[in-house]
Amino acid sequence: MQKIENIKEFVDAKLAAGTKTFYATKVAVVQARTGKIGEKIRTQMKDGHIETENTIKTDDEMIIRNPSGEEYIISGERFRERYITKPLDKLGKWAMYQSLVIPQELMWLDNDVEFVAPWGTPMSVKGGGVLNITNRATGDIYGIEKNALLETYRFCDKDGNIINGGLLNEVQKRSRISGRV
Repeated sequence: MQKIENIKEFVDAKLAAGTKTFYATKVAVVQARTGKIGEKIRTQMKDGHIETENTIKTDDEMIIRNPSGEEYIISGERFRERYITKPLDKLGKWAMYQSLVIPQELMWLDNDVEFVAPWGTPMSVKGGGVLNITNRATGDIYGIEKNALLETYRFCDKDGNIINGGLLNEVQKRSRISGRV
């Protein structure tokens, strides 16, 4: 596991060295609910890997549950920017929401990395996953595990036009590469 002290400097150095990025958009229908101040969420991947932990700090933060079950916290503002806010269906305290097509700039990770996420706690992402660097100028950089990427995202161009095929093959290829970040 490579520990990265400053994720923004790491990304800037990789880009300056010629590392290529790509665009993908989340296409998944997710479950979401409003969090309660003080509520702790552990983002645990399907394989048991703990990606990060976070705590609800305001009454306008949402808990998202992806189709494979991992949960994470986002601000209400970001939720309203990224999802159709009229629920598709209700499931008790959860509701189903469709992702909007918003191109996200991503960078492949060939090795496992750990860094401090924008919410102030460690984030651990396995090689084969990606860094979302869309908002890198502000330091809002976070990871997406490869299985979550496969289950919830599709390749797109920088305008958000979905490009069919290729994501599964590229993720599989990338997850076999070792010795590089």
